[in-house]
Amino acid sequence: MLKRILLFIICTITLVGCSATSFKYVDKSVPVKKGVTKYHLEEVNVTLKLGTNGEGKENDTVYASQDELKEQFSNGLKKYLGKYNLLGSNSESLAISASFDFTRNFNFGGKALNIPTFSHEITIKKGNTKVATYNWSNYVIDYNTLRNLKIASFLSDADDEKKDIDLICEEIIEDLSKFGE
Repeated sequence: MLKRILLFIICTITLVGCSATSFKYVDKSVPVKKGVTKYHLEEVNVTLKLGTNGEGKENDTVYASQDELKEQFSNGLKKYLGKYNLLGSNSESLAISASFDFTRNFNFGGKALNIPTFSHEITIKKGNTKVATYNWSNYVIDYNTLRNLKIASFLSDADDEKKDIDLICEEIIEDLSKFGE
């Protein structure tokens, strides 16, 4: 009996989590069809902050600069718009404006990366009409055990940061693919 209850709870959580989207309508007069409406990337802004143990790392060339992070986020969003078949041309699609606050945290000693903190604001527009928004503040990635061990062992580096950005971009566009009616 306990197995059946546990199975029911797991299935319910999975189904609820898979069907939800974090995008919220602002103006429903612009139709958005789930998985059909196309989008183009209009603007990406990134603000890099140095968090825990980041003192003196302002000019560090080991890790991506603010401009390089902007390029990584732009490329990641475009990549996943294409992967989810949501990429459109500027004239016939909805525009995406994205702003990211990226806080780079370091382990003790400042040599290896710790878990970064993200915030983002995504706006979907048609011309000057704001259609939808998706805001999420001060979140961290829920890593698997292997990645957590890598961080705890002071082995997380610039390549891991790129993987984090790629993962965030994929999550945002996957969520966008579930948005609409």
